[in-house]
Amino acid sequence: MFYPQALRLSGTRFNNLLLGVLTKKHRERDINIEEAQLLQLPNYLHGANTIEYIKITQENVPPIYIFKVSKDSQTKTNESQLAYIGDVIQQARTHITDPCYTLLLPMRQCRGFGKLPLLLGNWVQRQHIVLVQADVNTATAITRIQIHDSQSWSYTYPDKLNEIASSLSLHYSPAEDYHAYGRQRDHVLCGYYVLAYIAKILAGESCQDVALLLNQPFFDETVQLAPDATNITSIIKQRIERDLHIQSLPLGVQLDWPSEIRILPEVPSPLMSHHR
Repeated sequence: MFYPQALRLSGTRFNNLLLGVLTKKHRERDINIEEAQLLQLPNYLHGANTIEYIKITQENVPPIYIFKVSKDSQTKTNESQLAYIGDVIQQARTHITDPCYTLLLPMRQCRGFGKLPLLLGNWVQRQHIVLVQADVNTATAITRIQIHDSQSWSYTYPDKLNEIASSLSLHYSPAEDYHAYGRQRDHVLCGYYVLAYIAKILAGESCQDVALLLNQPFFDETVQLAPDATNITSIIKQRIERDLHIQSLPLGVQLDWPSEIRILPEVPSPLMSHHR
């Protein structure tokens, strides 16, 4: 079964859908969205110099900080609207003061296969998204990195996190910490897999059994797409509007997370009162 590129999530659609998933879980009392902020990145030579994140708190679990999409390329002109993940991890560890916490960082893999320069054309550029998980313990000064990838390991695509781990003194062993689940059999559902991985981690569950289908890309409900679906973008739009209680949202509009979280209604529950 083949679907057009319309099903593939751009950075804007992914970020908006992620915000919808998180606010829905907040309303259902599964999580507590404590705040959303803008993280300033001092190094503007690699791409965007800011990135937004949301802080999640839950019972008996270290806080989780979920970021908008970043990239694995240090080249400013490659996905120039995205922040470089090395800068994000470095600045987050400086900025966040919790003794233990987790960073969840959706990361666009956008460099050239085999380190080929993108000047050769788009055919050498990888267009994939994975989830980077960084578990930070400030008492021991240890940050462990894991990567959750819906596809199989690519021997032709260089692992940038290896280089980042070395420069930032992170604990990362590709053989143990790069989880290539090999569940994705297409070239469009990677963003939906990353959304599912985030939901699994928030629920304290393993990511390895996540399996999505092209006609059911959403992991938490039944959404059937016809083989000749022309309403893919409409379904994505409706999903975002429903979860965020927005009347009409142009798909190309990047939602501002701090602004949206400020108007998020209070949801009284024992979970909320525990953290306030």
